[in-house]
Amino acid sequence: STTRLYQATPSPEPYECLRMREEAAQILSSYEKLSWWSFHRCESLAQTRLHFQNIIAGFTAADEASMVDWKEDLSPLPSKDGSSGDAGTSGRKGKQRSSLGASAGG
Repeated sequence: STTRLYQATPSPEPYECLRMREEAAQILSSYEKLSWWSFHRCESLAQTRLHFQNIIAGFTAADEASMVDWKEDLSPLPSKDGSSGDAGTSGRKGKQRSSLGASAGG
């Protein structure tokens, strides 16, 4: 009857969730692992740290996506063929001025 006290009680959480939370805790405990994941996810260290903290807290990817306060603008940028107005030529003028200023000064 004393062995029953030392047996682990089964968790109501699925094994996959427990494994993901344990892996997130290991990543957060290692700066090197956190850095690699940050690079892999194309995020800052703070964003990656928050992601893994959310996993430990039990948030799903859908929960995490619902917390995003901004919208991504995936509309195409204006082309360089002049459809953007004077924006295409103004950059060249600036380069010409800087190159003229550099040659006049030296």
